[in-house]
Amino acid sequence: MAGAALLLGAFVATVKRREAPALAVAPYVAADPLGEAPLGYATALGGALAGMVARTDAAFADTCVARNPARQGTPLAVAPVAGVDDVVAALAFARANRVRVTVFSTGHDYDGKSTGDDALTLDLSAMRWVDVDPAHKTARVGPATRWLEVFEAAAPHGLVPVSGYDSSVGVSGFLMGGGHGALSRARGLGCDQVLGVTLVTADGAIRSLSAASEGLDGELFWALRGGGGGTFGVVTEWLLRLHDAPRDVVQVTGVVGFKEKEAEVRRALTGAIHNASWWRALDRGWSGWPSLSRYVRPDGTVGGVFQPLFIYSGDDADPLAAGTPMRDMLDLFPSDLLNVTRLPSLLAFEEHLGSIRNGEGVRQAIGNIFASAADLNDGGGERLTDFVVGEIKRTDAAAMAADYNVWYNTVLGGAVAEQPPTAVSPGFRESVIELGPNVHWFDAADDAPNTAFGAQFSRELNAFGSTSYFNEWSAPDALDDVFADWRTRFFGPHYDRLLAAKRAADPCGVFWVHHGVGSDVRAYDARNGCAY
Repeated sequence: MAGAALLLGAFVATVKRREAPALAVAPYVAADPLGEAPLGYATALGGALAGMVARTDAAFADTCVARNPARQGTPLAVAPVAGVDDVVAALAFARANRVRVTVFSTGHDYDGKSTGDDALTLDLSAMRWVDVDPAHKTARVGPATRWLEVFEAAAPHGLVPVSGYDSSVGVSGFLMGGGHGALSRARGLGCDQVLGVTLVTADGAIRSLSAASEGLDGELFWALRGGGGGTFGVVTEWLLRLHDAPRDVVQVTGVVGFKEKEAEVRRALTGAIHNASWWRALDRGWSGWPSLSRYVRPDGTVGGVFQPLFIYSGDDADPLAAGTPMRDMLDLFPSDLLNVTRLPSLLAFEEHLGSIRNGEGVRQAIGNIFASAADLNDGGGERLTDFVVGEIKRTDAAAMAADYNVWYNTVLGGAVAEQPPTAVSPGFRESVIELGPNVHWFDAADDAPNTAFGAQFSRELNAFGSTSYFNEWSAPDALDDVFADWRTRFFGPHYDRLLAAKRAADPCGVFWVHHGVGSDVRAYDARNGCAY
């Protein structure tokens, strides 16, 4: 892949923007993604694009497998692409055949946005490379690269990226969603590290975007940093800022049972995790992903478990010194229930996570909220504690039939709120924590009750926060009865500006993801330039 990276870099460097070749086709009319396949599309597949796999082919089942089987889409075909020219050709084919396009990088997507029904899915999985420039502390990264690969390339230079918790996550969906992780409280979100983007828009034009871009290119650079993936075009390369690797890395894990320590768990939640003042006082090197899980004992009673998971990444040799906020919270529990491990590097932490599949292949229904200081103050933290502990201890029939937990991303606040604005919702930047339910199962026959249970859980959780992260949500359509304005919950006040950029760059809606920008527009007015 190093050779591919060099060739791509040389190619992109020679062109600011290349127009797609003219096509002798009828004016494009965007297909309804919920309607029938475009006439003649299936017969046009043969030999149109090298390696294209139609859904009638035997090999189709092994292409573009989504992380969450419960939200696996069924494209009309999958087209593997290995570089910019392949992307341009695939988009020309899509325009000529009047078919929607979805973009698949790694498939780490809870809601199936990368495998849309009746779409042409562009499979970018071969476009993986990392080219580190240690002098400038930057890296050029292919769109399907996983974060562990970026860590491994940066480590010999004493550098690290701002990435997520699960090292199998791909860079593109993460960055276009905003992206948070272990270094975010100290360095900002993933999208705050983006210095440049190479983007192919629906008309086949190649655009090199940066903070210096103007006009539509400037709007696209803004939109790609938090406005959602698969919407504005196909990213073919990222230019990212790297950071000096933290000197000290300490991991805290544990298992605390509710039966013996419920009072202490409640105190940890209300006094720390659900407490904005506690987070403000905490060293920004601390972040984490604690969770509350439940299980059913052989006698039919319900048990609960609190699992601390915190990581320190900074330059304090003793981040758990007496009197520090994290030490005080951990001292609520007996030391034999906790494990404190000093790691040689943040890479070591990521490598460990890289060996854990973290739910890949498990059917899931998840939701989330961002909780801000305003949400947690004035008794909000206590009420949230009562809610989540109550959900873990439920014994009604629906709960007893489901396997679920409550997960936290305690990776927000600090530097996240201090960065220049991007397309990320202000509610994202103003939040202190993110939390939500994860309902998980294996049998497709259980999809309906489990999805309904997850929707009900999320419906009730929504009362504790007005903003949610679209990258960590599945089946939001199940909530449409109480969640009609998903545009505001996911995108805040930025939706209209994002839609304007979408209309300008993709006037006919070639790119489509459900509950993404422009997904509710079935066809744009011809005055917006739908004829290519």
